[in-house]
This record gives sequence, structure tokens and C-alpha cells, in this order.
Amino acid sequence: MTITFNQVGKAEVKVEKDAKAYGTLKFDAGQHAWIFWPVAGGVKVTFSDDLKKAEQMITDENSVYGDEDDEDFYQYDD
Repeated sequence: MTITFNQVGKAEVKVEKDAKAYGTLKFDAGQHAWIFWPVAGGVKVTFSDDLKKAEQMITDENSVYGDEDDEDFYQYDD
């Protein structure tokens, strides 16, 4: 599994997992934090104001939970 980050603007980074769209990191100036919006929808995840730290957390999370079904990974259980 490979996670890649492609910065497309000052406050936006596209995230791919195994060359497929996985989500977008967007900087929220009001919260002063990077927020991950998964492609599968569901729950957004707020990270720190440090982009490299946010990228590392996403990478680490996927190395631990890489076998999870991506469409359900950020969903709440009903």
C-alpha cells in the first residue's frame, strides 16, 4: 500500500492510496488545522496545524489499518 500527497494549492493537498483518490487535506484557517475529507464520505478528521504531521498521521494510520475497507473506515457505526 502506498500513500501519496500532491499539493494542489497553498491550503489543499490531494491524497491517493495505491494511485486511487483517497481524500483531500484542506487547511481550515478558522480552526488553524488541516482537515482530512475522505472520498468515501463520512467523518472528516481534524489534524494539527502542521501539514507534515498530518501527512505522517494518515500514513501511519494506513500502515496499521491498511486492510480495512476504505469506504467504511471513516464512517460511524449506526
